Amino acid sequence: MSTKANNNIKTKKDRNRSPSYPAIDLELATILAKVLYDEIGQSSSNVEVVLGIWGHKPQSGSGLVKLAALKKFGLIEDEGSKDQRRAKLTQLALTIVLDEEKKSVDYYKALEEAAMNPVIHQELWNRYSGSIPSDNTLRLMLAKEYQFSERGVKEFIEQFRRTIEFAMMNKSGNIISEEKKSGADKRRQSTEWADNAFDSFRSFLQGSQMNMDTQKKPDETQKDQEITNFSIPLTNDMGFIIRHRFPMSTEEWEYMMSLLELYKKRLVQTQKDKKN
Repeated sequence: MSTKANNNIKTKKDRNRSPSYPAIDLELATILAKVLYDEIGQSSSNVEVVLGIWGHKPQSGSGLVKLAALKKFGLIEDEGSKDQRRAKLTQLALTIVLDEEKKSVDYYKALEEAAMNPVIHQELWNRYSGSIPSDNTLRLMLAKEYQFSERGVKEFIEQFRRTIEFAMMNKSGNIISEEKKSGADKRRQSTEWADNAFDSFRSFLQGSQMNMDTQKKPDETQKDQEITNFSIPLTNDMGFIIRHRFPMSTEEWEYMMSLLELYKKRLVQTQKDKKN
């Protein structure tokens, strides 16, 4: 096969691989950071232990993807390789997870720093001066200039928008804005469900009864929706119940699935566990 043919194949392959970006948004990354802090604090730990805390098996693909995302956001630092690889939370992560009120100047600075740590986030933010264009404009630009795959474009746009919204970054890019200060209470209310998830997970690890109730304040689209129980049967006499306002948003669904992964190691008994 000629060199020219090889180059053509390589070019085609490259076009199908999206640039590096966090596979999860910043809010979920901070949840994982908080869960990790509750288990090991500021200590360095083997990556396999870290993945286990998040409910994943050693070398789990999805677990390593989450670890990579936290690293891109600057929430985790690591050293070593293979089975000697260790990771710990950064000072940036500690600034975020230790702020219980979530109102301080340092908290919002840390969120913005984390949101802009991924190179592609910073490039897009600077390019559009903090005013993110429509999905269609982003889709065309990412595909043509960054050579994103079709799937990568969709995943990235959703993650990028959620990250910017979570960090409450205003159009001017001003780190400490009056809008942030005045919206602190609203921001706190909108994330109470995540705070309760932290408490629930921590209590479950300590062997107490898991409380799955959340207290998220309904937004404008949910005001007319009543909280209902949605039963999902598994067998004739067993199943589980989701208590929420339906229909739930895509974002709420994704976070619910991510949190279930965290509970998995306590809820699921493997054949190995049964033998022990």
